[in-house]
Amino acid sequence: MRIRPTPAPTLFLRASVAGLCLLAMASSGSNASPPAPEPTALVLPSSVEQRIMARPIPTPTRPAVAAPVRIASKPIIAVKVENTTMAYPRVGHGSADVVYVEPVEGGLTRLLAIFVSRKPSTVGPIRSAREVDATLLAAYGPKVPLVFSGASRYTHKILSKGTQHNIYAEASMKGFARAKGRVLPHNLMGALPTLLARSGKPVIPKDPGLHFGAALPGGKSARTFSASWAACRITATWSAKAKGYTLTTDGRREIDALTKKSVVPRTVIVQHVVTKNSRNRDVLGNPTPIETVTGSGKATFFRDGKVWRGTWTRRNAASPTVYRVGSKEFLLAPGQVWIMLLPTSAPLTVR
Repeated sequence: MRIRPTPAPTLFLRASVAGLCLLAMASSGSNASPPAPEPTALVLPSSVEQRIMARPIPTPTRPAVAAPVRIASKPIIAVKVENTTMAYPRVGHGSADVVYVEPVEGGLTRLLAIFVSRKPSTVGPIRSAREVDATLLAAYGPKVPLVFSGASRYTHKILSKGTQHNIYAEASMKGFARAKGRVLPHNLMGALPTLLARSGKPVIPKDPGLHFGAALPGGKSARTFSASWAACRITATWSAKAKGYTLTTDGRREIDALTKKSVVPRTVIVQHVVTKNSRNRDVLGNPTPIETVTGSGKATFFRDGKVWRGTWTRRNAASPTVYRVGSKEFLLAPGQVWIMLLPTSAPLTVR
């Protein structure tokens, strides 16, 4: 094997040659130029030096983080909407800011649609209220208008103790009308502007605990999920195009008959709740379930095609509900929110 000699470093050769040349010049006594003087330090006037030293040294800044956004500061009105196949297609609920899904008698569900930022002309079919409505609406402040039609004597007694302002068809049909082409009792519609005027002085909601902002880090991919009650099933599928969840209720695509468009919430919260039977009974003798929405429990959050698992806490009826993943608040995607009150014994399937 032939080994090539390693060349000497260039810097070393140049320094050696320069040293030999200087040595030769010194021994020959030739007239060489004297070496250049070393540079001297630059001395500034004291006034300039003081100005330079007084300048603050810039420090790196962190990017600003947007504060969470709360629900709009506009007049609020809540409406009880039927959620059975006989009520399909529902009207106006696509414009709601928040939609609660409540278990009712016989394993069915009913909607509590809350309108703040937008008020559609018509909402329905409007049906009877339940005891839990008073507890849910207390988080939004006193005198929130609650629109419904029908309630048992027992439920009326419970609702009369709530902080909300009850507006029901049995007291006055002003703002209510029966829609043609639908069967009783699934055809009662409400003219929202009239009902809002009937409620009196506008009510601006207080903070119920729903805050909007950037998604938490993490989360697992979840394109589809289904929440099941005894006689109702709601399936949500993430749509990147719509930037929200398309819904099917008992196999039918959830649309707003007023706009002919799909109802697409940006965020869905499944709030796992303990239920107990009320002393109230429906006409068939079925007990009315009461959902426990104060205290604490588990929650499953869906937004942006992902799922997070966390908790909900609410000190009392007048307090906001706090949603967390670990120690951090779960923020909602701007847009409509559905909150499904799912009994702890009921299944939630995530895919």
